[in-house]
Amino acid sequence: MLAILKEVHQRLPASKILLLAIFPREWKPTDPGRIRTDQVNGILQTYADNKTVYWLDLKETFLSKDGMLRKDLMPDALHPNVAGYREWAKAMEPKLTELLGK
Repeated sequence: MLAILKEVHQRLPASKILLLAIFPREWKPTDPGRIRTDQVNGILQTYADNKTVYWLDLKETFLSKDGMLRKDLMPDALHPNVAGYREWAKAMEPKLTELLGK
């Protein structure tokens, strides 16, 4: 991932990259896949410098208040459905608006 970010910056130095966290998976916060995803996101987040690479974690969009994955948005515990894609777009809109205004 870091190599890709560097390559894009080298070829398009004025571009802004919105780096999204990997979406949560599996139903419970204690599930192994969820824990691994959180660990990887912790690494990916360090690639954001808020100058050319901006970080956005939409995890809360797909989780209920108790940390469970929302079945209405990710019925197979991995992939968003149509409603999930709508929520994804809605959650990204403020950050995209901000970045396009800079």
